[in-house]
Amino acid sequence: MNINNVITNNNQEKMHWGDGLGLWDVARNKIIGLATLAIYYSQAQDADLKKLIEDGVNNIVLPHIKQVQNKLQAEGFNIPNEPELSRKLYDQPASAAPNTMIKDDEIAMSLRELSRLTMSLETEALRNATRPDIREMLHNIFEADNKAYGKVVKLQKDKGWVDIPPYFH
Repeated sequence: MNINNVITNNNQEKMHWGDGLGLWDVARNKIIGLATLAIYYSQAQDADLKKLIEDGVNNIVLPHIKQVQNKLQAEGFNIPNEPELSRKLYDQPASAAPNTMIKDDEIAMSLRELSRLTMSLETEALRNATRPDIREMLHNIFEADNKAYGKVVKLQKDKGWVDIPPYFH
């Protein structure tokens, strides 16, 4: 692949620097975030919170990682990779911290903030992408994460796990 074409996008059919780097960043962020989600899952006591995390990993995070990896690989790029992605959520080592270390309301607050940061990164990736199929993929990823963010906010409200900001009483 000609590096000049990758950087300047002289060939509109090939993925360029902004497209590839944005996809890489999105996938890498989700891969790195899996460890945090696994810790939160093991710490969570509330069944609804555990289900929210589990559904988010299985229905959003892992499919997004795979989707981006497939696209990058098809375009001839190396892929951000993490072996055994799906086992992380359920892996409970003997040295795990006690479940009282992080309270459920703190986990929910942190999930909300991590979601906000993830969507900021996705917005940056979307701004730098120019190829229509890449922009659509990034838009769909952002949209799914925004819906997940809404579920976290709803769970916080339903459980009374309200923190300021962004809530007002």
